[in-house]
Amino acid sequence: MTTNLTLTSSVQRKDKDVAETEFENNVILLHIEHGKYYNFNETSSDLWHWLKEVTTGENLAKQLHQKYDCSVEQSETDVLNFLNELLRADLLTNKS
Repeated sequence: MTTNLTLTSSVQRKDKDVAETEFENNVILLHIEHGKYYNFNETSSDLWHWLKEVTTGENLAKQLHQKYDCSVEQSETDVLNFLNELLRADLLTNKS
């Protein structure tokens, strides 16, 4: 069972066994071990890039809020949903 992340969780994307390319500003991933493709929209692609370094959900939500001028609450909700999806897909490491 996977534990859900919080805004204070320290996280980083997994690059091992993941092939990445960009097409029209969208990130496309192949998880080699699991044989699954992922196609991120522009917002998710930004989050993926920002996850290259260890960060927190809170920091990601702030970056999202600043770049896309969305509400803080919406950015926090969207970031947590995205991070938990990445964790379930084995594309994210919980560093907390």
